[in-house]
Amino acid sequence: MRKMILLFGILLLILPWIAYAQVQPIVNIGHSTGWINDITIDSGGQYTATCCKDQTIMIRDLKTGKLIKILSGAKGEIRTLIFHPNGKYVIAGSGENPPILVWDLESGELIRKFNPERNSAVALAMDPDGKYLAAGGYIWEFETGAIIQKLDMKVGTVWSLAFDKTGKSIIAGGYGINVFSVNTGKLIRNFFERKFAKIISIDHQNETLIATVSESGIYQMDLKTGDQLHFIPDDSETAYSPNKNIVVYGRYPIIYDLSLKKELCKIDYETIGHMAIDPEGDILVSTDDGAFCLKDGSQLYSSPNCNKETNSMVYDSRQNVLVCASNIKDWNGYRRVEVLDLDSGLLKNAIHFNEVGSLQSLMIGANVLPDGKRVVSVFDKGKITLWNLENGEPIITSYLREENAYMNGSSMTSDGNCLFMYGDWWLASWKIGQDNQLSLISRVNIEETYWKTADLTSSGNFVVTGNRQNHKKYDEVVTLWKFPSLKKSKTLKVNAQGWDPHPLDLEVDEKETYIIAACEDYKIRVWDFKSKKLIVTLSSNIDGLVTSVTIDPQARYFAAGGKEDGNIRILSLPYGDLIRTLEGPADKIKNMVFVNNGEILLASGELHPDITVWRVNDGKHLATLYWFADASVTMTPEGYFAGTGNYRDYVHFVKGMKVYQNQELYDHYDRPDLMGDVLAGKDMPYMWAPDVE
Repeated sequence: MRKMILLFGILLLILPWIAYAQVQPIVNIGHSTGWINDITIDSGGQYTATCCKDQTIMIRDLKTGKLIKILSGAKGEIRTLIFHPNGKYVIAGSGENPPILVWDLESGELIRKFNPERNSAVALAMDPDGKYLAAGGYIWEFETGAIIQKLDMKVGTVWSLAFDKTGKSIIAGGYGINVFSVNTGKLIRNFFERKFAKIISIDHQNETLIATVSESGIYQMDLKTGDQLHFIPDDSETAYSPNKNIVVYGRYPIIYDLSLKKELCKIDYETIGHMAIDPEGDILVSTDDGAFCLKDGSQLYSSPNCNKETNSMVYDSRQNVLVCASNIKDWNGYRRVEVLDLDSGLLKNAIHFNEVGSLQSLMIGANVLPDGKRVVSVFDKGKITLWNLENGEPIITSYLREENAYMNGSSMTSDGNCLFMYGDWWLASWKIGQDNQLSLISRVNIEETYWKTADLTSSGNFVVTGNRQNHKKYDEVVTLWKFPSLKKSKTLKVNAQGWDPHPLDLEVDEKETYIIAACEDYKIRVWDFKSKKLIVTLSSNIDGLVTSVTIDPQARYFAAGGKEDGNIRILSLPYGDLIRTLEGPADKIKNMVFVNNGEILLASGELHPDITVWRVNDGKHLATLYWFADASVTMTPEGYFAGTGNYRDYVHFVKGMKVYQNQELYDHYDRPDLMGDVLAGKDMPYMWAPDVE
């Protein structure tokens, strides 16, 4: 009987893992920031892979654009990608160390690393049989990692690589197109000498080469003789389908048949990014606009929302809401204020607007006023706008002095009557009138001082600034100012020893007990707020540069983030003993805020703007918040989710490498009734997951 009870208990422990292994709900997000560096399609024409500055690889279903896996583990920007010919692996190249990484596609695990002496891999290639990998002037045996050849590279940086159909020659594009012998590593022949050239594709059947040559055009060449077969006077981004002899090129892409030597049709989208064509020659995928049918140029699906930046997060405990200022970094100047209701775990409201033209500016901060009906936002060019939160309409706009004042941050007093702004040389206080008027109270301008970080105390009586001084005042790192008059009250000094000690981030706790500053000399300093005495200088428990700090409302501990590993350290106050490490995304943490009396921590990254939620006492990851232009999704690690707007359009289900759109799964995992409890730190009840078969 005891054995039966023990077996039943073990089953209760492992059954949730069995259930969750069957299907995984996933949010169809895009790369969060920066120009996408590369896109490629597997040899079977099932999947696409893209890479970006955000250090991740996204694997998608080619036919639908649905996200299947996010591959992580790279320590720097990924520049190029290829699939292994057998379709089981994804190989990435970067300028970091180690520069070549291999992931198992089914498991998503990082399984192998290659490290050439030059520590650079901006081009990769595999032979048709998948035995050899080439990068950075080296050729490896893929399975063993043994170097079999070192190419006689005397042609500058190589930006593209390809094997011929026999695997006996390898072609490098960069400063010309150069053909090397795999057996000897010696240069056999070259084309386009002294011109920058990039290999687009090699047609193994016809032994032809498609390449773009800078300031010239697109060439189709005979690979053996080097004879020019065709020329198109356009050197923009290009994609090629060898089996159908179709090339796509141009800012507004043209689909061109090389056999017929005529244009077939155009694509009505400004597709500037990288492009690739599936092996069947039916689908063109672009890093900017999604997928298109090559037969008629029609769009099959669009790329997910991407390139977003969360500049600030402010917690309003009176209304239990989180207020975020976000920017979509594109030419349209899309800006957004997002208000998250922590009672429900869902997006409560959002104000979005566009700024167009050369004077567009970024929103750097936002606060909801105590009446809950108005929000004030601050832009980096010194603009302040008061908005009606209910209808999203602007009430009034004012400027610090004139446009281009360039502010770095803002804070608001708890009563909502005064606003503080700061920039490189500016400090300013504003009155927010009940009649919706904005009026300047005081302004300080000191051109020899740079203010990159500042905090308004909870009482609203002081502003604390982190100073970056000239060398005459190198040791004056923190200054206190009376608010709203902005009269200097006290300057805190440190003993600078070689490294610049200026604060990258600082904060005063709600009880006004401590001042904490994360400094550029790899130290965190803690002062007593009342006496202004330095209590401790921390370095041993940090072990690296910290760029973001925030303090628990009860002044028991603080969070330190911004390190390269993306993790957050929870440290005791005032002496900085390490309490816990929260495993964050592979990204430097940019914004952090404690809620629920310090029991819950929310954070977003420098490259990953989506918000991650942790329970502080045990470090449990509770949820991730994803916000799109027309929807929001809150999802737990177990896969339960809820949202607003068209949120189900962004959620699908994955089992292995297969995507499902199953109504039963949606009904099971879509649980808005749970999200408020999740964000409050409560444990979720276990619910059996339905099978998709």
